Amino acid sequence: MPKNWAQTEIALIYLSGVRWDTETTTKVAVIIVGGAAVAMVALMYNATVMEALGMTGEDRPIVQLKRGGVLHAGFEDRDISGIDGMRQAYPSWFFDGSARVRGGDYQLSQVQGRGLFVGVSDPNPADDVWSGMFAMTPNDHASLHHVIITVPPVPEITQRPSNYMNLGMYVQTDTVTDRINYVACTVDIRPDSLILRAESGLGNGTVVTSRTVHWEKAVKLDQRVMECTLVTNGDNYFRAIVNGENVFESEALDLQMPKPFNAYLETQVKGLQRVVYGQFTDYYSAFSHDIEVIKLKPGQVVSLGNVTAAAGPDGVARLDISSLRQPYSGRLVAHGDTANAVLEKKDFAGGDIYSYGQIDWIEKSKYYGTNDKGGTIKS
Repeated sequence: MPKNWAQTEIALIYLSGVRWDTETTTKVAVIIVGGAAVAMVALMYNATVMEALGMTGEDRPIVQLKRGGVLHAGFEDRDISGIDGMRQAYPSWFFDGSARVRGGDYQLSQVQGRGLFVGVSDPNPADDVWSGMFAMTPNDHASLHHVIITVPPVPEITQRPSNYMNLGMYVQTDTVTDRINYVACTVDIRPDSLILRAESGLGNGTVVTSRTVHWEKAVKLDQRVMECTLVTNGDNYFRAIVNGENVFESEALDLQMPKPFNAYLETQVKGLQRVVYGQFTDYYSAFSHDIEVIKLKPGQVVSLGNVTAAAGPDGVARLDISSLRQPYSGRLVAHGDTANAVLEKKDFAGGDIYSYGQIDWIEKSKYYGTNDKGGTIKS
């Protein structure tokens, strides 16, 4: 901008034949220069806001169109002792099991920083019947469920192999559906190993009538942690990720699981007369296993953490974030030919939809709102 910009404008006004006195000329000069300064500040402010929002790169910011859903149970928040305390803290959850009916000892509690403990004993080892306790979520329209299961040392099983203990996360039909159909990840404690499994099952209103083990693996007893992510639509698709490995995936199943689901965190035993505890941490559910970015060029790559995806012919890239702990804190990047567009957030979640660049309100209206039926709730 030339230094004499304001004077030049005033000279042009004179040339137009308008008569100006000295005072008017001075005022006009001040107004013009002041307006230029305001425009410059506004431009700088907008650039600062763009940077603060994490939107940089080409002149096409990444814009969130729809928020997904992921909610944690909060079992690591604080100490809560006893089943009555758990019911008070989580009134929409259900805490129960066959041990209560059979008369065995049981206990549920949470320990700050360590998660949920579900403990149970077998009141009558001679009858060869399971005793169990569980924490059941409220109705859930989520498609992804995650938990970390920690197995306790149980020397009684090594000493007597007929004793048995099983821990698992079961995602199944809700309590008003007259069928016990489920998908699950489980771990059996045996005398010399742990047996990790991904399975599904069908049942009637009271019991499971058929069970299919889709994957299993024996590991050493000292490998006490099983991290499990289950993804299902309840119809034909089921995927299990165990300890970071995609162990099973199929879209040709007959699961017969209409939403909403309930998830169960469960401990079961046979023959064990003392209370033994399964430990469950980092439980959460998410509305979906992926996020979408629209309005990309076909083949354009987007990334979030170590996950990448390329846009299809429709200009939509779908990032499978099943392997990322949700909500995920990181940088969503749309990789461009000359520059990248970046959106940095702390709460990326399954079901999020983003646009590479602004879209008009008609397009945006398809994506407004939240997935209010996604994720579980604490109360």
